[in-house]
Amino acid sequence: MKASFQIVSAAFLALAISTVMSAAWAADPIVGTWRLVSWTEEQTDSKVVHKNFGDKPSGLITFTADDRMMLIFTDPGRKPPATPKATDAEAAQLYQTMVAYAGRYIRLRVIS
Repeated sequence: MKASFQIVSAAFLALAISTVMSAAWAADPIVGTWRLVSWTEEQTDSKVVHKNFGDKPSGLITFTADDRMMLIFTDPGRKPPATPKATDAEAAQLYQTMVAYAGRYIRLRVIS
């Protein structure tokens, strides 16, 4: 009975904390999410244009209200490994067919 009371108390405490945290984020924590529609790079000296991950790469970038962002771009032809543990060759191929990072960003404010 005592262990059951402790579990219920811990669950209630977790719920109360998450409610307070949710209220703090209620003012729309996501600034925006955008879908990648194309990705090209142009070499400065030769002006050669590269289409990274082909004509229709997949990707999302999200900015949050607490000045954080996350991004992932993938090749649409990316194949999962044959088993849960990728071989070295599969891991190399997976690594070469994606870009991902996250971090802080600086919000620029326009002063008029």
